[in-house]
Amino acid sequence: MLLTAQQNGTIKGAVTTSDGKGAYAVSLLLQKTGRAAVTDATGHFTIKNVKPGTYDLAASLLGYADITQKVTVQSGQTSEVAIQLALSDLQLQEIIVKTARNKYNTAASDYVGKMNLKNLENAQSYSTVSKELMNQQSVFSVSDAVKNVPGVMPLWESVGRAGTGGAYYAQRGFATQPKARNGLAGNTITDVDVANIERVEVIKGPSGTLFGNNITSYGGLINMVTKSPYNHLGGEIQYSGGGYGLHRLSADINTPVDAEGKLLFRLNTAFVTQNTFQDYGFRKIFNVSPSLSYQVNDKLSFNLDAEFQSGQAAGGAQVIYFVPPSQYQNTVVGLLSRVLTPAQIAVAMQAYPKTVQEAYGVNRADQLKLNYQRSFYSNDLVNETRVANIYGQMNYKLSGQWSSQTNISRNNNSSEGYMPFFYLMPNFVPAFVRGISTGAVTFGTPGADNLARMVWKPVGNQNAIEMQQNFLGDFSVGNMRNRFTGGLNYYNYNYNITYNGFVGSLYGLPYQYAFDVAPVNDSFPRYTDFNKAKVDSAFAAGRPYHYTNNLVSSTYSAYFNDVLNITENLLVNVGLRIDHFNNKGSLNPDNGKYYNGYKQTALSPKFGIVYQVIKNQVSVFGNYQNGFTNVNGQDFNRKPFRPEQANQWEGGVKLNMWDGKVSGTISYYDIKVKDMVRVDPNPDHIGFSIQDGSQKSKGFEADITLLPVAGLNITAGYAYNDSKYINTSADLDGLRPITSGARNAVNFWAGYQFTTGKAQGLGFGFGGNYVGDCYAVNSRANGEFILPAYTVFNGTAFYDQPRFRLSAKLNNIGNKQYWIGYSTMDPQMLRQFVASVAFKF
Repeated sequence: MLLTAQQNGTIKGAVTTSDGKGAYAVSLLLQKTGRAAVTDATGHFTIKNVKPGTYDLAASLLGYADITQKVTVQSGQTSEVAIQLALSDLQLQEIIVKTARNKYNTAASDYVGKMNLKNLENAQSYSTVSKELMNQQSVFSVSDAVKNVPGVMPLWESVGRAGTGGAYYAQRGFATQPKARNGLAGNTITDVDVANIERVEVIKGPSGTLFGNNITSYGGLINMVTKSPYNHLGGEIQYSGGGYGLHRLSADINTPVDAEGKLLFRLNTAFVTQNTFQDYGFRKIFNVSPSLSYQVNDKLSFNLDAEFQSGQAAGGAQVIYFVPPSQYQNTVVGLLSRVLTPAQIAVAMQAYPKTVQEAYGVNRADQLKLNYQRSFYSNDLVNETRVANIYGQMNYKLSGQWSSQTNISRNNNSSEGYMPFFYLMPNFVPAFVRGISTGAVTFGTPGADNLARMVWKPVGNQNAIEMQQNFLGDFSVGNMRNRFTGGLNYYNYNYNITYNGFVGSLYGLPYQYAFDVAPVNDSFPRYTDFNKAKVDSAFAAGRPYHYTNNLVSSTYSAYFNDVLNITENLLVNVGLRIDHFNNKGSLNPDNGKYYNGYKQTALSPKFGIVYQVIKNQVSVFGNYQNGFTNVNGQDFNRKPFRPEQANQWEGGVKLNMWDGKVSGTISYYDIKVKDMVRVDPNPDHIGFSIQDGSQKSKGFEADITLLPVAGLNITAGYAYNDSKYINTSADLDGLRPITSGARNAVNFWAGYQFTTGKAQGLGFGFGGNYVGDCYAVNSRANGEFILPAYTVFNGTAFYDQPRFRLSAKLNNIGNKQYWIGYSTMDPQMLRQFVASVAFKF
């Protein structure tokens, strides 16, 4: 008789909670063997070296009913197990579970690599802002949430204008916007309320390989992960009120639709009304976000969700632009030619201010005489916005190793109404105009005593549709695990907006969109004249001015991303994208034809390597990442321009130690942008451009979350960025771009919640941000104007129980006056108290 020796087998599986999420820290015991395991942050576990046979596998997690499941192990094979936990009568003790883990740490993502991948296995840097952190901080917007991410600094507030109305942030030296939603296009023209946000992922560096160039920048992208339905009745209703007229009512309601729990529905909604901290200005936003999931069978499932939002704002953000002297120079020379000879003009122009400091007399925002708490506009100059975004997903399990994922997103954003903005007027302008009229030409005393009040009425919409087909595999090549995503993507973008205005006057000179001039700090009897009735009269009386911008483009892409385990600890990541861009051009409404269309094809590769020095705890990583931007035009020799390219090299260390109590990423990156278009320096090629410009951005980032003792969660980060132009023009080479933000930035937050005793559920939080000096103006011709460094602290107190939550927060505790902007200075919110009450069910 031939006897075959039996080999031990392996049990692998995943544990999910009742809401379908991976269950962290579940204890698993293979009964009568003494073998056990604990699930990782994604809910996965492995039990090795199990003798063949049938066993009872017990799973337990505080707050959920214990469950025992049969599992059969065959000789030399791996048995797959799927366990779902159900809420028990002990769920009232859920608060204990939450405070015993690092609530600020998210150890894995489905979107960063377009596959489910642990952070320790991913060769790319990213930071996550969890729902728990946002809840503890009483954060209501994505703009406030990303303040927890090292190196992400606000540049420009959302202004609600179709096309470019969303908020801008500096990230690794480049401007970016939150345009991604669950890894797809999610364009928005307003600040995003977090009512429907599960977490915010900030993906670092050029990411063109997996996400193209429609929703990314060279600094990275901001991805908003939305809440999903789960299989039991539950929810929360919350009201928040606070200083400057804040009222916010939100609701999160989830319910199964059928008895089997296959069809699930969830509704998130929020209504917000908020005044500015200034004498005028407000915003009102109503958001409804329904979502539906349907598990047809073990193989097929569907997800459908949407966002519908309407809003009104008076004035939007108070955007104050600087007027560099060079902007007026040609006009000044032209006016002088009416009264002076060329020789006299040359003498007069010697006194003309050359830089913003010579014109304004100062070069820092805090040195101006501008009254911080005056808006300079009225509440009836209203802009209205509409958002309607719809998303669908179909998942089909092709086999045990392969699955199909089909995604579609449809985005529509529109706006209409009055949008005031301002120019800080240097004093030489009125002095010069008076001098021309009297024949005594002078440029007066440096200073900025007036604001030019401007207004226009943009009307239009932006539409985008994205269709994506992915195939995902998890299989072995020999003894090497292989995780693969390959996909096709189609993206269509249509932008149609008309800018309506009139030609007014400044100091008697014709100027587009100009309403009047107001003193920045003194009393002004006509202060409230900047209102709807007077603006309508100005539109009617002034010479009409408008232009329409209608652009249509399509992008066709194919890509793959592959993560291969060379050994259990050594992983290699390779990816490639081919991207074909077809810009139909701009529509001429007079003849219905499109002009200046062009086509381009780009390749975007990526490569990464990860070595886990300590398995599932410490890894070192390195990556090469690529991003690109399509560029229209041609040089003097009629050679079409290529897509602009950005290449990043990065290396660092990732941690997830002691059951996630210490986690984080420390990295150094070097990004170089090449093939930037710049003015052709050849004097014989006037009016042409050349494509040989470049920009360099390098820096260091550290992002750490800690759970030093039970109940105390800490997140901290530091970012340093050195960014400069290399080969653009003599005016800019070697200088820092104004879109790069500050060189140094620090973020910190610590929250403590009592886990036992009579004070159980009581908690406190404190933290803030430091952002270094930023440039609003930075060139050799115009000099520099600085938005000074600032440090802002916030604090919270809360009492969290299974059925209710009370909280209070003080924003900007020190009542700090500070500004953000690029080419602008935008004053930010002063001290504000906010209180909230939430009821859970």
